[in-house]
Amino acid sequence: MRYTKIGCILLLVLTVFSCASEEEKRMRYMTGKWKTVYFKWEFPTYQNKDTLIEYDVDFTNPGEERAKATTFYNYKADGSFETWQRNKSGARSSKESAKWRVTVDSLFHTYSRGNQSKTLSFGLQQIEDGFSLRAVFDQDRDGEKDDVYYMETLRLAADAKD
Repeated sequence: MRYTKIGCILLLVLTVFSCASEEEKRMRYMTGKWKTVYFKWEFPTYQNKDTLIEYDVDFTNPGEERAKATTFYNYKADGSFETWQRNKSGARSSKESAKWRVTVDSLFHTYSRGNQSKTLSFGLQQIEDGFSLRAVFDQDRDGEKDDVYYMETLRLAADAKD
């Protein structure tokens, strides 16, 4: 009876202290290799005109003419990541490295060039077999932060070739 009580108490203590935070769970989920399967830019007032322009690409559709190159990502547990592109003929671009961190519902990419550092933040949502990112920028440089970026990814096998 005494050993049962001690065992239950130890099990309870282990359970409480072994619970990972939401950030830790999301970080473990994000660690690995991914590829873009869908991408969309939406410009509601393209260059201050009363014009809605949408640009979307479905990389899973083999007949998609706009899918010139697929973007790949390798998020590492140390907070670094690499990104590169591969075109339809199989040629790979050079890899770009940066840092990443995650909160419960946001992903941050920090790029450094020379003495300058730039951090981009995205809304992060886990979806079937991947994750989606959403952000609002001034991509068309018209002074309005109203251009919506949306992307969906698919997890690749850990041993997938670069």
